[in-house]
Amino acid sequence: MSVLNQPAPAWRLDPEWANDVTDVADLTGKWSVLLFFNVGCAGCTGRAIPFTREIVERYPGVNVVAIHTDFESTTSAERLQIIADYFGLPYPLVRDAGKATFEAYAAEGTPHWVILDPQGNVHKSIFGSLGTTLQRIEYTLTEALK
Repeated sequence: MSVLNQPAPAWRLDPEWANDVTDVADLTGKWSVLLFFNVGCAGCTGRAIPFTREIVERYPGVNVVAIHTDFESTTSAERLQIIADYFGLPYPLVRDAGKATFEAYAAEGTPHWVILDPQGNVHKSIFGSLGTTLQRIEYTLTEALK
């Protein structure tokens, strides 16, 4: 199932977590970058999350939201908060309801990036955290904001 060029699927978030942004519709009007991640993913914590901080600095008009997704086991709220505090995230961190939102976006694993256009449509969907992935994200944003 491809979500490309389709309206961004609705989010299903964990109601127990203080989600700063509760609906993908809150992001319309600006380009947005969604990062699906898991705290146990080395590519997420080692490359993807630090890269999101660069996106915030380089592209101040872009929304960035991290969506934590659990797979086999549930990450405690305390552990997730420790990660959020450690990185001092300058953007919202929301918590997926298990992996419902992850699956709705047809994410391939973590980290998985989704770029939304200002109308709320899925413009790009990219898996990974290596240099070429990060270059594709940066190129997409540079072209979009010309």
